[in-house]
Amino acid sequence: MQIDEFTELLDRYGSRSEDWPTSQRDAMRALLSASNAAREALHAAQQLDVALDAYVMQSPDLTERIMARLPRSRLQEVLDWLLPSMPSLWWRPAFAAAMPLLLGIAVGATVDVAGVDAVNSDWDAQEQIVLDSQIGLIAALNAGEGDE
Repeated sequence: MQIDEFTELLDRYGSRSEDWPTSQRDAMRALLSASNAAREALHAAQQLDVALDAYVMQSPDLTERIMARLPRSRLQEVLDWLLPSMPSLWWRPAFAAAMPLLLGIAVGATVDVAGVDAVNSDWDAQEQIVLDSQIGLIAALNAGEGDE
């Protein structure tokens, strides 16, 4: 066996003699006992085999990669804004919860309470006004359909 054939077999089968074809093992041992270059090539192949044996391949989680690339909906963006994962952003849900209160205070402060009279505070009268307006609207719509 020549050194170039030996290095080719090292590349193909690795440094462990038990991985080599049985017919090549005796020639391998004979070349190793006679050649320093073969021993150096075997030592380099052993280091490579140790490095390859130590490597643990991480199995890629395909589901997580696909889900990470999906476009996010507006609802998801709003929920992420309202429910942050970082404690420094917890002001967001507090702000969102306070907005209706602040809006109610602002509207209540601008309403003229002095103009409300006794008739408008009567619930039955208010209900009758709403119903009368709805009945009038429906009658007007029905009359408009008959004209066509």
